[in-house]
Amino acid sequence: MAKNYEVAEGFIVAGKSAGDTITAADVDNVDVLVESGRIIPEPSRASAKMKSDNADVRKEDDSNG
Repeated sequence: MAKNYEVAEGFIVAGKSAGDTITAADVDNVDVLVESGRIIPEPSRASAKMKSDNADVRKEDDSNG
């Protein structure tokens, strides 16, 4: 799966304007575009199967004293 990037406000990259999504295949030198602030990496979306590990507060309180 290709990583997605969002075009930053005030820039046009690969014919796409601010807020549009592009992939690394759409442009050359992705690293340079990210460092210059022209594109912003989109956050990864978690799978529906993933869930956070919630700590049991009661167990933590009981073990401390």
